[in-house]
Amino acid sequence: MFDIGFSELLLVGLVALLVLGPERLPIAARNAGLWLGRAKRAMNTLKAQVTQELDHEHLLQSIDQQPLRQLEQQLRDGIRLDAAPPPETTPSPGQPAPMSDLPLPAPRLSVTGHLTRLRSRLVRCVLAILVVFCALFPFAQQLYSFVSQPLRDFLPSGATMIATGVTSPFLAPLKLTMMIALFISMPLLLHQAWGMIAPAVYRQERRTAAWLLAASVVLFYAGMAFAFFLVFPMMFGFFTSVTPDGVAMMTDIALYLDFILALLLAFGLAFEIPVATFLVIWAGITDVQTLQKSRPYVIVGCFVVGMLLTPPDVFSQTMLAVPMWILFELGLLASRSVSKPRTEAPEPDTAG
Repeated sequence: MFDIGFSELLLVGLVALLVLGPERLPIAARNAGLWLGRAKRAMNTLKAQVTQELDHEHLLQSIDQQPLRQLEQQLRDGIRLDAAPPPETTPSPGQPAPMSDLPLPAPRLSVTGHLTRLRSRLVRCVLAILVVFCALFPFAQQLYSFVSQPLRDFLPSGATMIATGVTSPFLAPLKLTMMIALFISMPLLLHQAWGMIAPAVYRQERRTAAWLLAASVVLFYAGMAFAFFLVFPMMFGFFTSVTPDGVAMMTDIALYLDFILALLLAFGLAFEIPVATFLVIWAGITDVQTLQKSRPYVIVGCFVVGMLLTPPDVFSQTMLAVPMWILFELGLLASRSVSKPRTEAPEPDTAG
């Protein structure tokens, strides 16, 4: 992952030239530089805001809050500091309740409070992964045999996979088992992430967000299944068919594991494009018409993402970029139901 080769850069340049054309290609390069500058400024702004919040929280902790709370309570009850408390009165049915009976607003959660919540949810995620890992570890060898089957099916007769490292026969199945535990625990991980952002979502929007969460899980697993059952056989069949004469293909088990894990994760994330497209339209960041006009840039972006997420070969990059483009089109189709229609101005009445 992020191992970029010259052939991949060349393919991105050719696709950009074909799709964008010689007129829009320099404009796209300039816009990419502008977006990188905006992202850098946004990160600096976020860093300054977090530093300001931490300084403010430290200042509040250094001040004795008890006198301030007493003063706030007296002001809320409508009591003057130098006067005796007023007699208790029972409000009539039509009279509004006094300020002391009104509910206090929910306290604003500090940075430390957010970090505490994040820590508790991370602990739950780690415990879930460890539980699944302990259940799968006795079957680590069988799991690796299953995962390596797409390559072993195309190896020449008599050829086998090899282990060049001393610890590879133990560490490769161990690493695979840990990653499978992570993938199986993905619904719980996404649920914990949803628990962090749910308080900031309106109640009427939570149902849609729950459907998006379920769709994210299904699409992530669908992406990995697409890579394992369709892409891997085509890819390994092609690679083994072009092996030069006199060369014995004997793949190292550790290198093979790194290769397929990178592709599985890349395809799982790439299949989230319909959800991402739906989210940006649902949140009002953009609309369907704007994304349709940006289709050439999206195609080039798919090849750029394929270059970054896949191993350095053009075949893997193309096998990831093309499904990403198709999924983007599916996301546009699904987002038409939430796109806000443009209101046209009424035509003037020209009738005499």
